[in-house]
Amino acid sequence: LAAKHDIFKVHAIGVSYFAVANLVKDQTHDHCKRVVDFAKEAILVATQTLLDDGDPYMGSVVIRVGIHCGPVIAGVVGQRMPRYSLFGDTINTAMKMESTSDLNRISLSKRAAVILGEQDPMAVLEDRGPVRINGKGKMHCFWLGTTSTASDALGRTLAKKQNRLIATGNNMAQLSAKPEQAPEMMPPEQAPLATSPSLGLVPLKEEENSDNDEEVADAGESAITDGAEAFDSEFQSNDDSPV
Repeated sequence: LAAKHDIFKVHAIGVSYFAVANLVKDQTHDHCKRVVDFAKEAILVATQTLLDDGDPYMGSVVIRVGIHCGPVIAGVVGQRMPRYSLFGDTINTAMKMESTSDLNRISLSKRAAVILGEQDPMAVLEDRGPVRINGKGKMHCFWLGTTSTASDALGRTLAKKQNRLIATGNNMAQLSAKPEQAPEMMPPEQAPLATSPSLGLVPLKEEENSDNDEEVADAGESAITDGAEAFDSEFQSNDDSPV
């Protein structure tokens, strides 16, 4: 993108990308427009780039941009590892524009907005009003494009992510459309009696139990009576035995 828009990349530190126009070439007539076009396309490409190709749930790359115009000092610094760099208040102000920007939005200082209006009369700018800038107080700043335009772009990015989630959820729903049915629970009164060799329990049918209720009761009473008579006779026979 930098080569496409013919802007000069100074360096990239961490997640910050630092580029400039009208430095190594004479681009006085459109330097601000070049940087803005580069920033707009960078945001578009970022929203189409997944953070992890193997995990779409993580979403896409989100960036924020800050632009300022002004004089700079350029030079090569360092002896062991010399590098080309830029210095000056313009660099500091551009960094402040970026830090006070929003996701997928381009924030411009008042000076950058005025120059952009001259170089690109079709550019849409939204007045942010005074913005408190750390170390500088309040500065008049502008958004590139309207709030609704930026919200729509961010909304489309989130919608794509949501559609991926919905599609994956539908696939999971289809896989689990026919789950195994759990066995039906039988009421306790209808459940068969479990058999166990150690306990010697035998399941009895309900109709047999109902037919033999009286016989079981009579047999129980006879057993109790026979046991009591046997106990009395044994006690009487041992009545004269010493205790």
